[in-house]
Amino acid sequence: MIPLERYNVELSADIEVKQAAATQQMKELVERLSNAPKYHTLTKQDRYLLSKEAYAPDLVNNLVVMTQRDHSSSSSQHDHLAVGFNYAAFDPALYSDKAIIDAFKRASHGCCCYCESFLLPTGGGEVSHYRPVALLDQKDTGRGDSTQTYSPYSELAYEQTNLVFICHECNRNKAGHFPVKDKRFPNVTIAQEKALLVDPYQESPRSYIRFNPYNGHAYPFDEVCAFYKEMHNKDASEVEKLVWQTPGAIPSQFTSSGKLITDDKTQQQYEDWRAHNQSDNPQFKGVHTIEVIGLNRSALVLARLATVSSIMDGDINNDDKSIKPVTTEEVTTLAYRSIAIDALETNQRNNTYSDKAKPKNKAGEYVETKSMSETTSLMAKEIPTMPVWLRSCLSYLVLESELTQSDRRRLVYLCSEDKVYGGTDTEKCVFLPIDWQQDFEQVIKVKSHRNIWEASFTELAQTRPHELITLFANNDVWVEGPFTPLA
Repeated sequence: MIPLERYNVELSADIEVKQAAATQQMKELVERLSNAPKYHTLTKQDRYLLSKEAYAPDLVNNLVVMTQRDHSSSSSQHDHLAVGFNYAAFDPALYSDKAIIDAFKRASHGCCCYCESFLLPTGGGEVSHYRPVALLDQKDTGRGDSTQTYSPYSELAYEQTNLVFICHECNRNKAGHFPVKDKRFPNVTIAQEKALLVDPYQESPRSYIRFNPYNGHAYPFDEVCAFYKEMHNKDASEVEKLVWQTPGAIPSQFTSSGKLITDDKTQQQYEDWRAHNQSDNPQFKGVHTIEVIGLNRSALVLARLATVSSIMDGDINNDDKSIKPVTTEEVTTLAYRSIAIDALETNQRNNTYSDKAKPKNKAGEYVETKSMSETTSLMAKEIPTMPVWLRSCLSYLVLESELTQSDRRRLVYLCSEDKVYGGTDTEKCVFLPIDWQQDFEQVIKVKSHRNIWEASFTELAQTRPHELITLFANNDVWVEGPFTPLA
């Protein structure tokens, strides 16, 4: 990743008015309902009155007000009121206007701002949000997985400084994740919040993330610098030269088969340093960004290695001296440009790059460091990720009369049209986020006035949103247990 310029795009007066109105109304609704009574939902009458006050129907119908409990807890001690919006409250036409899309494509030369894949030929890029505006996924340090709630950043949906040009896969991985150090907005201002996710448009990503041309992996340069500063008193410029000259000095680097690339002494020092200095939740932007975005997913590693091979083969095997080799200044317009910079700098300092970067067989022929069969196997092991739009709309709802129930759990669509959630508020209730790791394979039952049939979360994810709304508006939907009763 390299620094990208953020353009201030001039929009039409109509779009600017709509953006300002939507932002103001979202802020008002969240503030107004932040003191709503716990264990109650908005009734049809409540939403009707809000609409009568000229709040936009898209906001009123997709406004979420609920008392949320962690899916791992049966105690009400930490129940909290959650107020936010599902995905349908945010109008893509207002934050991904053609002028905005064109400006972001120009800034990144048509590449994803995070993984640097070239997107223009397939039209695969999209404008999304740096700080998530619908869902907020937070890592549960006790359980090791993520919990979800509604994002406090909804008012930033149309701020150009909160927009990024990103590929589908990076955006799917990023989802609602936005790690911060210490307090989160609104407990501190946005300016005071210490984000742990790199913003390529506001800072220099190469201060936090570099790439190893020997295995194609991203690594946290900021953490590596901290290690060498404490253990060897080297500053960032010295570390940069060291890892270019000797990539074996990069800690925790492995081949696709698991063989250690890092020299043994450095690796041992690094592991001792981590054990002595680091907690289970490291506060390095490079570490968090690589993990959240999934910068070392198999397909990306293969693409980077192909880029490195192409650049190095052209550089090393070029017999025509009139053709100048690629320079680090020129690669800023290429896909996977950051690893290209690291590969070129490594090659300039080490003319035997190709011998070290590519292992040879007994016949002295170069062999690939990662086979397609290995990659396919790795990709098959990836856990399916439900799209943010779906996760922002679905939740378990447990009525007061159902607290002891363990064989099933009611599933609702969080909009005004849901048969139960959008109905009259006649009974206290609590909401639990879906445990996507544990419940993904559970059977879903749908009951109409005539039939009962089965479905799955995969089927729901592949259904058009308006068809899902119809499903939940006219039927009772639940997930088959067993579940831990709440009372």
